[in-house]
Amino acid sequence: MTLRAPRPFYLPSPSSPLLSSNPSLDSCLILTFRYIPSTNQYRQTMVTIGTFIFIGSYLIAKMISVSVVRTGSGNLIAIWFAFEAILLMSLRFLVEGEWRLSQTGLDGVAASIVGNICFCLGAFAAPFPYFRFPAYLGGRLWTTSVTWSLVISNPLMLFVGLRMDSAKKEPDLAWDAADFIMGLMLSTVAALIGLLLMVVHMNATHRKTFIEFLPLKVYIDELWDSRTSAPVGTGMSASRAHLLKFSRRYWPALSKLKVYLGDWDSWSAQRPQPEWFTQDFQQRVVSNADPSVLPRNLLKNLMSHTMFGGELQVDPDMHDDILEDMVRSSRVLSHVSMKDLSASFAIPVHLAARKFKAIEEHNASGASP
Repeated sequence: MTLRAPRPFYLPSPSSPLLSSNPSLDSCLILTFRYIPSTNQYRQTMVTIGTFIFIGSYLIAKMISVSVVRTGSGNLIAIWFAFEAILLMSLRFLVEGEWRLSQTGLDGVAASIVGNICFCLGAFAAPFPYFRFPAYLGGRLWTTSVTWSLVISNPLMLFVGLRMDSAKKEPDLAWDAADFIMGLMLSTVAALIGLLLMVVHMNATHRKTFIEFLPLKVYIDELWDSRTSAPVGTGMSASRAHLLKFSRRYWPALSKLKVYLGDWDSWSAQRPQPEWFTQDFQQRVVSNADPSVLPRNLLKNLMSHTMFGGELQVDPDMHDDILEDMVRSSRVLSHVSMKDLSASFAIPVHLAARKFKAIEEHNASGASP
């Protein structure tokens, strides 16, 4: 397999040359994924000014159009926002192939719905470059949403709002229509000028991240095959362990995971163990990975500790499919009784019978099992 150089645009490693040499800029650079130059003070200033002009002018343009259409009809603005939110969320699903959030622990239904609403509000209200990260909107969808708002949505809202207000017997707008049109035009032009300043003076390597079509799953898959650095440890194994911090819905294909986790016994036997092979990493894999990718010894150890408080040893000849089904069931039925557990796991009857027979013999002899 030929390894490609990883794209450093979104998830730069600690050793990435795109990291700033100016510690005072680190927080800004992290939030914007280091598209701001780290060595040229003039270009830093111009990108910062451009970002400020772009965001500020965008907000003014949006406030003008929203205020006018809100004056025309409060119900209409609610329907308008709902339509745009559904449209953006649908496009995001088409791009990512997944609507849930990418952060482990926040990928539940409720949290993902709230997160998607926040993405929509952010894209419509203040589209910071932060939103172009693949897990959020992505570069192409970020640019599309900005273009939609400035070129289509805002003028259309202004037009509809002005028409509705002029149809009233007593218009509510204090300014003339020409004033609102001029204000929207000036703020839109200013936003485009600010965006142009950003693009011209940012790191050339990062320009494509504003228009690139790169779903998070595809990006993680690229990093899986190419990146060799990580926040903890070095090498491809450490990098892959770091990538598994994303929600399991964004993990690489099962075939790749199976090959990677095939070294589990080796990692566990090393002394000292790899610094990235932590309890958190192990628990994350055990709890989220499909059992079909887990090594056989790990499956056996899991079930030996799960079944009957560790008193039952798994039959060494048990088929892999049965072990995998047992692990799947243990995740769903972790709080059921022992008898229900044995019945639900579809394990060989002689295993459960052996355990219950031992309990009966202990009880008959007056000893505690």
